[in-house]
Amino acid sequence: MKKRVIIYSLVLVWVAVLLQLVVVAGMRSDDKIMEAFQAGNSVPVKSTLTITGTYGKYLIAAEEQKELLDYIAKGMDISRYDFTSEPVASISSENSQAKTCIQLQKDASGQKETVITKIELTDSIDSIIALKEKASRIYSQLDMKPDCFISMQGTYAGELDKGRKEQMKETIFKVLESRDVEKQKVSGADIYYGFTQRLDMYQIVNGKKVNTQLIYTYDEKANETSLYLAVPYYNQDF
Repeated sequence: MKKRVIIYSLVLVWVAVLLQLVVVAGMRSDDKIMEAFQAGNSVPVKSTLTITGTYGKYLIAAEEQKELLDYIAKGMDISRYDFTSEPVASISSENSQAKTCIQLQKDASGQKETVITKIELTDSIDSIIALKEKASRIYSQLDMKPDCFISMQGTYAGELDKGRKEQMKETIFKVLESRDVEKQKVSGADIYYGFTQRLDMYQIVNGKKVNTQLIYTYDEKANETSLYLAVPYYNQDF
């Protein structure tokens, strides 16, 4: 009997260790995003978090929609916000440091609700990682699988030449443990795609898996170059 107790105790210890490793690995993955952005040595402008998830098995009534949005807002420590039911149910909050919008949309089938949370920070942009963890927990509590998209924007004075862009890309991708996959030029923007095993999500570009994205744009009027770092990919305008 004593031998069984010892074996059982050892199993519990190893389970605890493995769980800790999983949690730490996840934390390190998020930390790497901020570390990679800082490695680019740009002047921080803003960070953006978008989280999506499918709620329930069917569309919900208007009263339930507001209750759901209220629940998420309170979980995110948002106490003052505006609610609207048209064209879709949504709440929004804005101050000098952050903009937040949480809305409901029909999914592709038109039979379920998709919950979309978007947060944009212009101050303390490194807080976006903590907000991602908080929002992900709320989604999980509501039995939703959260899909998270993070992007960070910074600027450089003047126009960066090709060599400097390549150098910054190499530095940032190295921190993310991301390998080069593809480069494109779209509407004057230089877009670098990479892939890292650290992230589960990815998209397919020209038949290849990508989940890290680096974008450079140049504003001739302001004479500055903007850098956008996104994982798993950039889903906004630039």
